[in-house]
Amino acid sequence: MKCNILIVGASGFLGNYAINFLLGKGYNSNSIIALVRDESKVQHFKNRGVTIRKADYNDPNSLTSSFIDIKKILFISSNDLHYRKTHHLNIVNAAKKSNVKFIAYTSFIRKHNSFEIPSHIDFIKETHIGTEKLLKESGIPHTILVNGLYCEGITNFFFNPLETVINTGVLSFPAGNGLINYTTREDLAEAAVNVVLNSDDYIGKTLYLNSKETHTLHDVADILCEITGKKIQYISPTAESYKQDLMNLGKEDGFISFSLAFALAMGDNEFYSCKSDLLTVLKRNPTSLKEFLSLYIKQNYEKQIN
Repeated sequence: MKCNILIVGASGFLGNYAINFLLGKGYNSNSIIALVRDESKVQHFKNRGVTIRKADYNDPNSLTSSFIDIKKILFISSNDLHYRKTHHLNIVNAAKKSNVKFIAYTSFIRKHNSFEIPSHIDFIKETHIGTEKLLKESGIPHTILVNGLYCEGITNFFFNPLETVINTGVLSFPAGNGLINYTTREDLAEAAVNVVLNSDDYIGKTLYLNSKETHTLHDVADILCEITGKKIQYISPTAESYKQDLMNLGKEDGFISFSLAFALAMGDNEFYSCKSDLLTVLKRNPTSLKEFLSLYIKQNYEKQIN
């Protein structure tokens, strides 16, 4: 029986990985539906037979039309921090109206589920808690995927370009000795696909998709030393000092606030979890941080290092 699977947020990294995994597992390309706001970003999938549907996440009717004949949804959370609460409400309501049979939702690791306990990342936590509540109230069979902090945060965001860290020998970030369960986006996408394809095994569950390995940024510096053969030191400056450094570099206020919030959350172990279902869902060992960084450096900086 044909089972149409829709990927919400198909144009992002997780969405791209997820569709590639579905295709790699031999899933019928005509039964894979990529939901996007900009069709040009997924033209490569259209060329491989994937169905593309365009929707405005602010328009409930647009979403309801896009969910016609959809049985399962991989709901990748919106990256629009200003409107994601509205987007998520509209997506859940449209799924309910369209009689969707299963949703896997990509939530995010957090230390507390209550707003009574302050968090540096309340602005992120709020939407995830709210969306999980919406899904529960909707009556739609679903699974919550609590994603760990991306390994790519090291290479593509907080320390970008990583080449600067390697060349200067200094990794500077005000995260103290906070422990983090770094996890690759590729592993998270594959795990999400496995859950969607085997949804009967996971309905009603909250799965913690993070590596069992934990690392401080001291550990990250040591790993970079080992990979590159260069001396790299981790320094945790004060929040004010770090903020001033970013201001001197001409970084925008939004970037500075976001970086500081994550740094302080990391220092308070808000991205640490003693639970992990990733190995069970993947049915293999997750990619280690060292493996991820080794491959990344080989692909991007090998010539500079050698």
